[in-house]
Amino acid sequence: MASKENADTFYPFYSNAIGNITPSDIPLPENPTLSTVPLFYAIVQFLTSAGNLTSNCDLATSWYKSCRLWSNEDASFGYGNQTLNIEFLRLAAPNLLLDSTPSQEETWYNLMANTTGHDVGDAVLNITRPPIELYCGSQELLAEVQLPPVETDCEKSLQNWYFPGYESVDEVAAIMTASSSLPTQYHNISIQTFWGWYNSQKRPSVEEIHEQKMECFQSVCASLNSSGNPDVAGIGMFISYIIEAMLSTLFILETCWHNYQNRKPPLETGLLAEDLARGTFYVTRKAFLDNGVVFVLSLIVALLAVGSHETIVYNGLITQLACYFAASAVIAVAAVPRRGESDSGTLWVVLMTLENGVVMSETLGDPMRDHSMQSFEMRDTPTGYHSPLEQPHISRSDNLDSTYDSSNLSPQFKRKPVARLTSFPSSEPGDYGLGVENRASSSKQSLLRKASAALPGSQYHWILEICAVILSILALAAIAILLPLYNNKPLSTWSFQYSFNTVVSILGATSRATLAFAVSACISQGKWNWFRRRDDTIMVFDRFEEASRGPWGGVRLLWWSRLRHWMALGALSTVVLVGFEPFLQAIITFEGKEVSVTDPISKATIGKSSKLDVGSFSAITGAATGISTPDGTLMRLSMLSKYDFGALASIWSGFSTLGSVEAQTPSFSCSSGNCTWAPYASLAVCSTCNDISKHIIKSTGKTNVSVGAEDDTLTMVNYVASFSPIAVPNINTTYTRYDIEELKMNISNIDSAGLAAIQGKDLGFTNTELTAKATSQPSETLSFQDFKTLIVSFAMMGANQDFRENRQPWEDSSVSAQECALYFCTNIYQSDIVQGDLRESILGTYTDRNLDSFLAKDPQYAASSKWYNANTSYTLYHGKTDMNRTDLQMFILKEHYHTSTGLEVEQDLKFNISQNAAESITGLFMNEFARRASPLETKQLVYPAVGTVGTAGQPHVIDSLGTSKNLTATFETVAASMSKYIRDLSLETEPNEGETQNWIVFIRVEWGFLSLPIAALLGGCLFCLLSIVETKRLGLPAWRGSSLAGLAHGLDKQSREQLREADGLSQMDEHAKLYKVRFVDSDLGPELKLSHAQAQ
Repeated sequence: MASKENADTFYPFYSNAIGNITPSDIPLPENPTLSTVPLFYAIVQFLTSAGNLTSNCDLATSWYKSCRLWSNEDASFGYGNQTLNIEFLRLAAPNLLLDSTPSQEETWYNLMANTTGHDVGDAVLNITRPPIELYCGSQELLAEVQLPPVETDCEKSLQNWYFPGYESVDEVAAIMTASSSLPTQYHNISIQTFWGWYNSQKRPSVEEIHEQKMECFQSVCASLNSSGNPDVAGIGMFISYIIEAMLSTLFILETCWHNYQNRKPPLETGLLAEDLARGTFYVTRKAFLDNGVVFVLSLIVALLAVGSHETIVYNGLITQLACYFAASAVIAVAAVPRRGESDSGTLWVVLMTLENGVVMSETLGDPMRDHSMQSFEMRDTPTGYHSPLEQPHISRSDNLDSTYDSSNLSPQFKRKPVARLTSFPSSEPGDYGLGVENRASSSKQSLLRKASAALPGSQYHWILEICAVILSILALAAIAILLPLYNNKPLSTWSFQYSFNTVVSILGATSRATLAFAVSACISQGKWNWFRRRDDTIMVFDRFEEASRGPWGGVRLLWWSRLRHWMALGALSTVVLVGFEPFLQAIITFEGKEVSVTDPISKATIGKSSKLDVGSFSAITGAATGISTPDGTLMRLSMLSKYDFGALASIWSGFSTLGSVEAQTPSFSCSSGNCTWAPYASLAVCSTCNDISKHIIKSTGKTNVSVGAEDDTLTMVNYVASFSPIAVPNINTTYTRYDIEELKMNISNIDSAGLAAIQGKDLGFTNTELTAKATSQPSETLSFQDFKTLIVSFAMMGANQDFRENRQPWEDSSVSAQECALYFCTNIYQSDIVQGDLRESILGTYTDRNLDSFLAKDPQYAASSKWYNANTSYTLYHGKTDMNRTDLQMFILKEHYHTSTGLEVEQDLKFNISQNAAESITGLFMNEFARRASPLETKQLVYPAVGTVGTAGQPHVIDSLGTSKNLTATFETVAASMSKYIRDLSLETEPNEGETQNWIVFIRVEWGFLSLPIAALLGGCLFCLLSIVETKRLGLPAWRGSSLAGLAHGLDKQSREQLREADGLSQMDEHAKLYKVRFVDSDLGPELKLSHAQAQ
């Protein structure tokens, strides 16, 4: 037996179903199959596989949600092959024990389509079947996949499985709680009905399973509240991909042109004047590649954060293709070599390929499984932050004051001395601001004005940055106002021209872009502030520049700073801003559900009849006849019946060979295609068939074959000559006859010897296959004598199928007999319209008749007519003489209504059938449809009817009965057709109004994802504030990232000489790590001057 812990895991409602009972309190039933394969495990297999393997998506979702399973050691799955089939199985069944190999996946599909070697078939595939029956099928499925195979006797175990006495066993309790999600009418069906129902199901193929899987994909996901974010990629991110790829393409073209121009003369080492522009572009390319890596890396983080909400394939494919496109372009840029440059793009190619592979695997991964956040390790690159490597071939001049003769490269210009900026005292080594004499005669303010005039882009104010921060705050505040206003509101309430997602995306992009602009400006300003306070390597200047350009530089600055200075807050803000927009997009999700809508114009209506009045049955002029009763003489009048054409059409439709119960759905009105009604009761026609073969008596005899033998010894004699004219044969032959004496019915045929003798005379002979007899008198039936609302009863005797197909002689064949009745009843219906399809179930059927109804309208004959009704077995058909009667009344006790629906009503429900309807419908069968015309109305019907004297004038109903493969189904179809006619009559006069349900999409806000944008905004604003304050305290202009400021106040002459000694960019990086500079005053103005304290 499964433990209570396991049962609680698999079935959340376990404790509510059986209280605190533990397995030790209950003995295990003596059922060997339970010890072989635990029942709860078999049901797990069913629940985990059936969710999306049926065309009924809504019911599958209802079942899955009611019995939601959670992973544990008994139900888990391995992660492997990313095929769509396995992905979909995991979506429907995250707990399915499924091997990742394709062969094992195909085995599962084939087993679920048709369990080979057993008669179980697709028991695990049809969600609408009750769970008790599926126990058997699930065990068969498990037996197929277990190693070694387990032999099970499914049919025997099913027959031994009953509820009584086992209610407290945890397996049974789990099934009972799971079964509660099914429609009510399936809760109390017998085991035999389960088995019969199962055997009638169609077994789908593997291809049909794939079709049903794709149809249910979106529906089940939406119903499981996993509709996800429809814009996980983000239009802004997608456009960024396009821009990145375009820039990469332009750079590739420029590189190719550069290599073409320099294909013959080799490039000189060092920086030539004519290469300054291209060198700057090359540096930009390097930063661009750095940012490309961080961009793809940030996308991974974003997908990990919001990917668990994704269920729409569109998003995954778009994200994958866009990322692959952009990443491939960046790889191509890094891989293109440039003449005269020593760096290699191999590391970039490897790193980008790995990251792109992770992105694609995450994008196409299972959207329903939980993603664990993966850590990543920052790797040092040639431009990374590690200790400088020793380079033997790099020389460093010991004479720091030596001059560099550049006369051969460019003309010399003399500059007027510019006043130096006042320095702050410092005790650090190499501080040139300590004790430096001011050689200019102007004041500090004058010096600053001159510096500003020399650098038009340099300003003392931060107006743009402050405005950008304010705009970023306002945009995010607007989002914070919109989200609660429309949270849990229908999407249709958003009436703006652009979609809700678009507006939030625009505001988010505005907030992110403006904040990034301000943070970037402050980081750029940070390099001047940093070197104003301390000595540091030239590489630090480059680190600040890279950090101002994008997130990759921010990561490197963050790693270098080790969070030891508040400047790291700016670098962190730059990195976090990468996830700003994806997280903002993930805040908004959309969830659809059915909502009841009150619409007085387009109401939901369906037929519900409480009174039936069709046809005509009225008295005509003529002498009245009297009948003696204990209460006096009862006078009867001559009556004339007129039939209703609609009733006749419904009868013909039911007996048609093309008819079926499923096709006889009542008319309804539902404008939205999704409507529901509370349980309701209506008049209807029901059917019942009983086996009366035990009343058959078999006999044999000998007779002369002639027309006169009919009814005397044979049911029918008919022969047809193969030539003309013929003589009536004089053949004596034996026959076998079957009789039901109580009904005065029989069926007989000549034996095989006599048949051979007739055929020897070149004569054909037609055998009798079925006989039938109809009555409306309950007393003339064998199994319906207590029916008080009987319309008609057919008794039928038929030969077996072997005799009909000439596989068995008549004397060796068997005959069966059935009695089927149609009668008025009252049904309690539960009706729902789902996507335009009526799904209706019958909660209860009743035939209670008020015996004080259907009496003579004349009060003086009421008592006599009541005695007369009882004396005639409460028949509804009285031929051509009767009396004017009150309506026939049927009722449903309020207790019965409560039992079937769970609803309370104040009084019994009553239904009326007028005398016109009752007499005309029963008379329609008796006079026109089920019997021969007078005087042969009591003569049985014979199939096949071949036109002899004895079989002439038969109604066509005998053809339908004779060709029917299932008489019970035929009469069920007739009852459904007549019920449809009765209910459709009331659709105009007595419509049953229900609720119209529309599929409404609601806006849902995931507030947790708002934390990152808020944190980024707060961190960025704080960093900008600190940067502005520090710049003011140092008295520096707000040069930020001005190129003119870098050209005018960059490295001094000695620093430039040291860098120019480098052979290529990589060696230049090494030189930049060796020499320290400080932003100090000089004769030519403030500049980054080489410090005597060198890097260690």
